Amino acid sequence: MESFIWDLSGAAFFVADVNGNVSVYNGETLKPQPEITLSGIHRKGSRCTSIAMHPSNYFFATGGNDSIIAFWDFEEFLCSGTISDNLHPVRTLAFSSCGSYLAAIC
Repeated sequence: MESFIWDLSGAAFFVADVNGNVSVYNGETLKPQPEITLSGIHRKGSRCTSIAMHPSNYFFATGGNDSIIAFWDFEEFLCSGTISDNLHPVRTLAFSSCGSYLAAIC
């Protein structure tokens, strides 16, 4: 396990693994939702090292040691965009409390 985070309502628990995948668990039972495993954004062999939930609870971001930051829709679990111009691996992500900014430690 590389990183984990709860959504703001406590309904879902996200866990990033060393293969670059993000698995979603039911927040009440902590049982995996097998149909919801996010993969394919971070390069093969890369780790997803950070997950950050937006304050609106509508989307979240993931960062990996491949230097890519991906934005995910929380309802559809689809990637809505990426930032790939970082020069170093993404270690930590955090949204500002207003949701206007995303800080990344790379």
